Amino acid sequence: MQAKDVYFILHIPKCAGRTVQHFLTSNFAEKPSGLLNRDAGATHPESRILIPARRKAPYRYLGKRYEQIAPGSLDSIDFVFGFYLSKSMKADFVNRNVKQAVLVRDPVSHFYSHYNFRMAKYAAQGMTPFSFDLWYKSRRPNPISKYLFSYLEIPYRTHIFLSDQAKLNLILQGLSEFWHVGTHEECDKLIERIAEEQGVPPAFENRNVTQKKFMEFDEFKRSYEMKIREENGLDQAIFDYFSSKIPLEKRERPKVGGREWQNILRGGLVPWYIFRYRLKRRSKT
Repeated sequence: MQAKDVYFILHIPKCAGRTVQHFLTSNFAEKPSGLLNRDAGATHPESRILIPARRKAPYRYLGKRYEQIAPGSLDSIDFVFGFYLSKSMKADFVNRNVKQAVLVRDPVSHFYSHYNFRMAKYAAQGMTPFSFDLWYKSRRPNPISKYLFSYLEIPYRTHIFLSDQAKLNLILQGLSEFWHVGTHEECDKLIERIAEEQGVPPAFENRNVTQKKFMEFDEFKRSYEMKIREENGLDQAIFDYFSSKIPLEKRERPKVGGREWQNILRGGLVPWYIFRYRLKRRSKT
């Protein structure tokens, strides 16, 4: 008897992951899951889904970022989903064909969506929303790339001195082994592929869409589009590559400039801006 496939679906924030998660839990779990504590992890009762737990600090900075799962508990698991899975988990699924998948997003709409999500969350908790300028300064560049590096388990010491072009080549080489790489706007294609293989309806609901906007998108683009594209060139190149309509085998890899030391210089001020916005969001002025 041929072993069942197991799907590894990396969830990058604000890349339609909650929509995919809701589809999975609606079809392959006894009960749909709510939002999960990122440090708790979950195996849904009587389900086929594993959401790995984030390993506690400082251990997640010294090795694997997920809590190890006892191999015997994985026999019924057909879907591994979340922020904290990594490719080394494939070794826990002996004789299983692992199908890796991820959705990516362009950095401009990604930062816009993430900002509105955070401000809505703060407002709901009675905190004070604040400007995009301050919030953006508290973000490190190329956040989507960092999730991909973590999944591919390419250590920081390996790529710290590489050019952005060399880092892009590493990421695209790793993603070339994936069963599905798409954009967040085409999450339906990922859902349709899973549904067809698993024999379930491809119906889904858009989830985790922030209704309240703290800045209009047209105004946002006029003010920040060029800056975000320039400072997040690696994420933009990844999106350009996978959103292309050219057949995959005929695509040329994008050219991207920049080096890690430039990100380090900018990132050195991030803790100061994080401290500022944490004070500001608790103020009532």
